[in-house]
Amino acid sequence: MKQIMLLVILASALSKQVYGLRISEIMFNPDGADTGREWIEIELNESDGCINLTEYKLFEENTNHNIYAYSDELACHYAIICSDVNKFLLDYEYLNKSAANTDHSSNIQIYKSTFSLSNSGEELALKRNNEFIDYIDYSLILVGVTCLGIIFYSVFGHKADTTLQQDKDRI
Repeated sequence: MKQIMLLVILASALSKQVYGLRISEIMFNPDGADTGREWIEIELNESDGCINLTEYKLFEENTNHNIYAYSDELACHYAIICSDVNKFLLDYEYLNKSAANTDHSSNIQIYKSTFSLSNSGEELALKRNNEFIDYIDYSLILVGVTCLGIIFYSVFGHKADTTLQQDKDRI
């Protein structure tokens, strides 16, 4: 199944070092219908301990979207924010905690939010108390989309620390 997926690999990992988390992957255009099947992966710095992403907002389309927990567990390694948990778990059955194989699922917590990602790219951010924690503009990356639909990049469009304040002022 060919899926268009944006893999965010930050060579310096600056935002992860500064804030303990960063947007690491974005599924903005899955094969077939997009509705309910888009998701965003958040990578967490293990040394900072576990966090509750419900204390954060997903900033998309100039809107602060609430983030809701799917389970009572906190995110310690990775978190997935999806728009429809049931559809996400159908697409990625190995992450279903009720499945017998929980090797991968124990490292990933699932959260729900209301959003619809643009297939042509847009700005995304994680915010806490109106402070930008991590930001990415994946429209800057889509210029170089290959026939595989997978994009690897380092610093392009990914901002942290002082540049986040500049974006906050602009937005």
